[in-house]
Formats: sequence, structure tokens, C-alpha cells
Amino acid sequence: MRRALDGLTFLTSPCPSARKRLIKVPTAPPAGNAGRTLLARWAAVLATAALAPLFALASDAGRWDEPVLLLTLTAIALLSLWALVAIKPAVFLDAEFVAVLLALAFLGPLPAAAIWLSAEGVYFVLSRRPAEAHAANLASYGWGILAGTLVLELFAGGRITADSGPVAYLALATAAAAMLCMNFAVARGIVGVILNNERARTIVLDELVGPAPASLLMIAVGVATAFLYTRIGVLALGLFALIVVIPQYLVPVLLRPRPIREVPYAKAVATYARAVARVLSLDRSNVAILEDASTFLDLKVYGPVQGRLRSGEFEHWTGVQEALLFYREHWDAPGGTPGAVEGELIPLNSRILAVADVWSRLTSAGSPELSHLQALSVLKSRTGYHFDPGVVDAVASVVEQEQLGRYDDSAFEPCLHRMPLPRLVVKLRTPAPDLG
Repeated sequence: MRRALDGLTFLTSPCPSARKRLIKVPTAPPAGNAGRTLLARWAAVLATAALAPLFALASDAGRWDEPVLLLTLTAIALLSLWALVAIKPAVFLDAEFVAVLLALAFLGPLPAAAIWLSAEGVYFVLSRRPAEAHAANLASYGWGILAGTLVLELFAGGRITADSGPVAYLALATAAAAMLCMNFAVARGIVGVILNNERARTIVLDELVGPAPASLLMIAVGVATAFLYTRIGVLALGLFALIVVIPQYLVPVLLRPRPIREVPYAKAVATYARAVARVLSLDRSNVAILEDASTFLDLKVYGPVQGRLRSGEFEHWTGVQEALLFYREHWDAPGGTPGAVEGELIPLNSRILAVADVWSRLTSAGSPELSHLQALSVLKSRTGYHFDPGVVDAVASVVEQEQLGRYDDSAFEPCLHRMPLPRLVVKLRTPAPDLG
């Protein structure tokens, strides 16, 4: 599992003619940042150096007599890594980790470490993470493998074989959990706590406890694949690739990015409203209300126009009317239309529609075509007196989770939230902000 964090770079292109120009707005580094960077580097180096004697003292460092298994697992890890780099937030099952777990179960710690290190080498070339993050990754992989090895030695005799019983597979699942926790503790301890000066409690809750269901699912897939391998051999790895790895390559095709400046205003409003609604865990009926309400909006008219309804049901129709009636209200009341309600008295759908409307007016076809980071800056500047802070936080979550326009000055259409993905996946990748 990769825990290195990207640094946000604010990109500006205030007019269409300047769209090709990339301007990085400099920010002063916080005080003490150089000291934390040096400390993080030394922590990563020392944590990595300490692994050498521990691996050397291992009674069974690994076996290299099954090259087909080793090469197959390495290929799965590298293919998964490539998909991870390509579609970042859409990937929730880490096939790379499962490949390492299987190598540990059948080949031993050194082959498992070799797979993880080969993947990290490719990751180093493809990504733009700081050197400290890669060094922390290396240390975390080694300590994670040692933790998993210790569990397997204590409860499963060190290896999984065709004669292994339920206790051995339970030990494998426990070893996987130990690997994940150790990987998290070392990598995020160095990068998050030491380098970025983040609170440990916040990191644990957001990045370890929050994604726990997905992590447990990943462990279950690994254990099931290990069991099948003892029964049907390499064919089990083929089934694993079919279920996990291949879909990782199909998703990028379905999530093919489309510049938002090519998307008509009303459709962009619907897309943004749907994405925010999914982050806030609204049900399908409210999403449908927001999508229909967006058809009543026009870029050249500040107010409802003629639209269309997908359903004539009374509840749906009145929901659309309510969203349109109050979407021009202000969070702090003064200046809103019709000026009847404020704050949380404004219907949530109206609050979402208000933010989606302005977001689209800044980025869609016929707009100033700002980047998502620029638009988010505008939305944040009006948070608390025009917009609901919770809804703007949801926009920030969409931009961050989908990394919209992160490495380019173009703004792309949010794709993850329009995919028919399981609710669990979207929720895990885009945690709902606190609405107060």
C-alpha cells in the first residue's frame, strides 16, 4: 500500500488564451520544514538499514526454486502498479500487496521483498513523490514483511502448503493485517508525522480505520487465492488476475478523462451535483432530483428556465421545485433569493445545487474555463456566507480524490462518481465531510 502524499500545486490560467501557460504560485515553506525533511530522511535510512541484520538472521530467508510463481507474482504486482498510477483513486484492491502476500506465503520473505522492491523501483520512475516518501516506502515494506513472517512462523510453520488447515489460513490473514499495519505505521509515521507534521490520530482514523473494510476485502481475496493455489496451482493466479487486475485496466477506458470545458453548462452542473451528493452519501432519489433540477438552469440566465423531469411522481416533482426555489439563498441570509431561509434551514439539495451552479459557471463550456483548483479557491472564498462549508468541503474531496487537473492546467470531468461502482468503493475513496 502506498502512503506517500502529493503536494498540491496551485495552477492558474485566468483566460482561454493563457490556457497553455502553466504558472505555479510560490508558497513560503513553513518554519522548521528543512529540519523535518532531514529528520525524515534519517529516519527512513536508519529504518531501512536496520532491516539488513534482521533478514540475515532469518532462519528461512526464502526459496527461489519456483521461478514461474515468482515471475507471475512480479508481473501481477507491476501490472497492478501501472493501473494504480493510471487511475489513482479508482483502484481500491491493491493487487500488488496481494502478490507480495502470496510470495511470502509460498516463497518466503526475500522473494516477497524482491517483488515489492521491483514495484517500488517502477513507482519511483513513474511518480513525482519526494525522495523521503520512497525511502519511507522501502523501510515500510521490509518491516511489513518481517511482521508477516513472524506471524506465519509462530502460527503456520512459516509456509502455506497443500496440507495447511484452517489455522494456517487464519494465520495468513493475520500476517496480512500485520503487514498492512506495519507498512502504515512506518511509512505514514515518517512521511505524515515527521515530514508533514500531521497529527497521528487523524492519520490513523482517516487512512487506516476508514478504509478498513476495503483492506479486509483485500486480505480475504489474498487468502482465498492462496487456498486455490494449493489446489489448482498457477491457474488460481489467473483467476485472481481475471477478477482484480484486468478490471483495473477496464476502468481507465470507462473513466476516460474529458476536459470539462467541452461539457455543456447544465450537464456539468448535473455531474458536479451528482459527485457532491455521492460524497455526502445522499440516496438515489436525491441524486435524481439534483440531476433533473440542473436541466432547469442556463449559463446565460441566473435563475430557473424550462427544463425536463424524468419522473412525474409528486415527491420527485416537489423535490425539484424545492431545490430550484432555494438554491440562490445565501448561507448567512443577506443577499439571497428569495431570502426566506438561511444556514441549515436551506434544503441540502439547494445548497448542493448552488455550489454546482457556480462551479460549472467557472469551468464548463462557455465559462472562463478555470481549473478545478482555481474554481475551488473561488468557492472557498465564499464559504460561510454564500455557500455551505460542508458542501464546499465535499467539492474539495471530489477534486482531491479524483486528482482533477492535478498534473495539468486543464480541468477534467469527474468520472469516478458517474461510474456504476459499488457504493462501498466510492464511499471509501471519498469520505463524507462533517456537515456540522
